[in-house]
Amino acid sequence: MEAPPQAPEVKTERRQHEVNNSGFYIYIGPTIRGVIQNGAIYRGTRAEAVEKAASAIEKYKLVKTLIVSGDAFSVARMRVKEPGNAFYVNYRKLSKQVLEMRQDAARKNATPDEAAKLAAAEVEKKEG
Repeated sequence: MEAPPQAPEVKTERRQHEVNNSGFYIYIGPTIRGVIQNGAIYRGTRAEAVEKAASAIEKYKLVKTLIVSGDAFSVARMRVKEPGNAFYVNYRKLSKQVLEMRQDAARKNATPDEAAKLAAAEVEKKEG
């Protein structure tokens, strides 16, 4: 009897013991006004970077996945633009989440006329 073939090993974006010789981490996600800015730099360890970005992570969990080491920055900033990897997917999900939250806030603060215009714009967007 032959042993069943094993699935090929899949490499993931996450590294358990990431070596960071640069001494800093950087946020490569979208700018979220009043919360976190693209390119925000955090000196120190990953744990310290996550701690410093804690308020942003509390509001938007995906922010944590878009904080990369300075050593990985040049590759990660390109991968965020290329479909088929976790950086790309998380960037897009976070952008969509931020947009939806802004739209919800706009609806809550809108006058009845403004609310009607927003609803009509959403219908047009879905149809078009």
